[in-house]
Amino acid sequence: MRPLVEPCLRAPRTPLRRSVAAVALACLAASAVHAAVTPTGTVSTRLAGSFAGGLGDFLLPGDEMWVGLNTAGTLAVNGGSLLRVGALELAQNGGGVVPVTGVSIVTLSGVGSKIELDGSTSGNRLGIAGWGTAVMTVSGGATFDGRLNSAICATVYCGNSIAGTAGSDGTLTVTGAGSSVSLLKNFNVAGAQVNNPVLDGYAYGTPGGRSRATLNVLAGATLATEGSTQLSTGSSGRGANGSETTQATVLVDGANSVWHITPSSVDTAAAGLQTATKAGASANITVSHGGTLWLDGKAGVYNAIGLSTAGGNTTMAVSGVGSTLLFTGDAGVLQVGRNGAASSSALSFSDGAVGTGIFYVSVGRDGATGTLAVDGLTTQLRLNSTASATANGTLANAAMDIGRGGGKGTAQVTSGGLINIVSQAAGGGSAQISLGRDAGSSGTLKIDGSGSTVMLSSPSFVAGGGPGEGFNPLVRVGRDAGGTGTLNITNGGQLLIDGQAVSTVADSRSTSLYIGGASDTANGGTGTALVSGEGSRIVITGSDAYIGVAHGPQSVGTLTLADHASVSTTIISVGRSGGNGVLNMDHARIELSGQQTGNVLAGANMSVGRSGGTGTANIGNASVLTITNLGSAGASFNVGGTSIGPLGTGTVTLSDASLLNVVAGPRLATVTVGRDGTGTMAVTGASSLDVGDGSVTIARLVGSTGSMTLTGNSTVNAGFVGVGRARSGSSDVDGGTAALFINNSTVTATNLVIGSGGLLGGSGGTIIGNVTNHGTINAGNSPGTLTLDGDFTAAAGSVVVLDVDGDFEAGFATDQLLFGSSSTQSLAGMAVVFHFLGNTSPNSFLASGRFGIDTFLRQLRPGGGSSALGPAAYAGVAFSASSDAYAISNFSYIAGGVASFTAAAVPEPGAGLLWLAGLAAVAGLVQRRQRRQR
Repeated sequence: MRPLVEPCLRAPRTPLRRSVAAVALACLAASAVHAAVTPTGTVSTRLAGSFAGGLGDFLLPGDEMWVGLNTAGTLAVNGGSLLRVGALELAQNGGGVVPVTGVSIVTLSGVGSKIELDGSTSGNRLGIAGWGTAVMTVSGGATFDGRLNSAICATVYCGNSIAGTAGSDGTLTVTGAGSSVSLLKNFNVAGAQVNNPVLDGYAYGTPGGRSRATLNVLAGATLATEGSTQLSTGSSGRGANGSETTQATVLVDGANSVWHITPSSVDTAAAGLQTATKAGASANITVSHGGTLWLDGKAGVYNAIGLSTAGGNTTMAVSGVGSTLLFTGDAGVLQVGRNGAASSSALSFSDGAVGTGIFYVSVGRDGATGTLAVDGLTTQLRLNSTASATANGTLANAAMDIGRGGGKGTAQVTSGGLINIVSQAAGGGSAQISLGRDAGSSGTLKIDGSGSTVMLSSPSFVAGGGPGEGFNPLVRVGRDAGGTGTLNITNGGQLLIDGQAVSTVADSRSTSLYIGGASDTANGGTGTALVSGEGSRIVITGSDAYIGVAHGPQSVGTLTLADHASVSTTIISVGRSGGNGVLNMDHARIELSGQQTGNVLAGANMSVGRSGGTGTANIGNASVLTITNLGSAGASFNVGGTSIGPLGTGTVTLSDASLLNVVAGPRLATVTVGRDGTGTMAVTGASSLDVGDGSVTIARLVGSTGSMTLTGNSTVNAGFVGVGRARSGSSDVDGGTAALFINNSTVTATNLVIGSGGLLGGSGGTIIGNVTNHGTINAGNSPGTLTLDGDFTAAAGSVVVLDVDGDFEAGFATDQLLFGSSSTQSLAGMAVVFHFLGNTSPNSFLASGRFGIDTFLRQLRPGGGSSALGPAAYAGVAFSASSDAYAISNFSYIAGGVASFTAAAVPEPGAGLLWLAGLAAVAGLVQRRQRRQR
């Protein structure tokens, strides 16, 4: 082919006003670099046959050029030359039965050197390694433009491929500042097409063969592609036997190196990149040393990168300062492993790399396995975009799913890395993360190392809130029934959730973390969260901050805090609405503070078992739980139901020098153990419960059941303690069935009141404050001593049970109820029951001479020792006796006198004999509580 014009007279490349001298200089310069298009080996065109090349430009519009047709060929374009053809094919089989032998090579180099493709009737534009081995390199500022005459693509395919058939090996390298390759739609990298000679009329591709494609964008070069790009598409064609494999390798390396993917300019296709789309397909993508992979999206549609979307395996790494995975435009989606158990993918960001502009990320979706890693200081993954209503059906803010649709996903943030998810639009719902979203899904998020952070945030869009206000962020761990989520925050990692959207009663906007479930009505999944290590923390700030552990029917949740870890929020529910939740604290801290501005305006609180849920809280090893609200709603700790979440079962253990502090305005700090459900609380090992002048209530409402046990020098401090009795204005009213056992511990209260269904017992316990008994006091612990250091009032119908244990030879042990040295006693209306434990003989005890009320009830002296109350103190007191092994009849006793009765051993001592004669309802409670303490 002859040059169209001489090199020095190329009108399109010479400015109109150039002087003759300038043209002459240009001629000399062109001659010096030998501007040429130089073929070797087999190079030919469809229309003109063998291509000889030469100096200058070559314009072959609409023609197809083959570099290596059946046998290898090479083509070099340099020195500012232009080659224009319709299509360019490297290592093309021309009807043979084997791939092209040798390596076919195209090199395009130098500033001003250019290859242009304007389309051919066959449809394909660029094919590198059609069936064979081929390498194409664009370097030194040269330009490869495959986008001319794009209108023809309305009727022809306009495809571009590297290693499109099984048995092929193709490489495209674009390198050097100013070097560029631009292609129209349909870019396929590593396919395993195999045609059947009989069915298709020709052989193409090697059955069972491997296709390998390499794509390099280096040293400041640019690759621009359109529409959907496929990397490693696996086996296809009627000649394939299914064992074909494909492998695609992509490297975008160096500052200002960019692979730019845009929507199609010739049809409606969005910008997209899909990898490893079948079994047997694999892809590896590396963006490094300041390179950028840029998905430049189209408005009104999803624009997606899918890593292993239908059965293959993909590894993608973005590493180094300045290296970027960039999404721009609408609805940018990043999926890491999707569609089928055979699909797996791993995506990593490290050493200061950034992913940004993303709307949605899924890791392990629809049966696939996916992993995501964000590692290193300044390394960031930012979900800071939206999806329009046109693209998504509704306007949506950024979200991440780790384990969805039966998939298995794992994400980890380490060594100071950051995942940042930000709400950008008021009407777009919550910025969110879900772990184990659907049935059969499992999702794990690990945040490890000092400064490693996952952060979700939302601004306020409407001053003062209202229906147009945005929504606050949320995290769900084990969201739906059958889903399993795991959150691990260790060694200084942190989860920060900040919701600044304003919450009002009419338009509530909570900021939430759910661990197991997420709804009061829909069945929930299983969630587990661990926060461990100095500096490890969960912090929820902003409007109506909330943590739900097992929130919803059938949900199961566990939150464990250990080794100096901490949690800060406003409200925590453990076991809600049919869920089963567990909170474990081991040398850790929880700080609940503030008051809701929306919903029911609740103050800071923790509930363990509410709304029909079951909760357990183990607070141990010098852990500290502080609940603070100085606002009008006060602050509370609730076990077994709340005012807005009635019923439930809760169990709490406060152990090993741990502290529970509830701080609120006057009388507004409350601890309730069994509000209308069932609550149990143990305070052990020198632990403390402090509500200031607030109240501690056990079995608050009629129908509830509650118990509290103090052991090992533990303390309770309150203004009011109710045992089956609750404050009501300036008075108090009866509640449910309650028990308080104080063993070698102290309760300090202005007033402690025992309701008619209440029991007070224990050994070595001290109550500092006034005590009023409407129910039962069982001094001691079968038997033991209880000290009441305050005024004592026995209400009509109240009972004091005094135990006796032992025999005549070994000696007898008895309960003692000791009154403080300055206390007063009002005993009229009280019933005293002497109770003989086990096989203790009432007759032997009478014979010992100790059967007198002064053995049991005494008042401490200021200087030490104790003294009898005196007979007058017992005016109006009724006395009776009961035994586990003896039938006692005809009992009579007068204080200061001698007891009289008949006691005969029964043949089979029963454990259920009445020992609170005439008070059957109280008797069963006393007996059960005593036996638990033995």
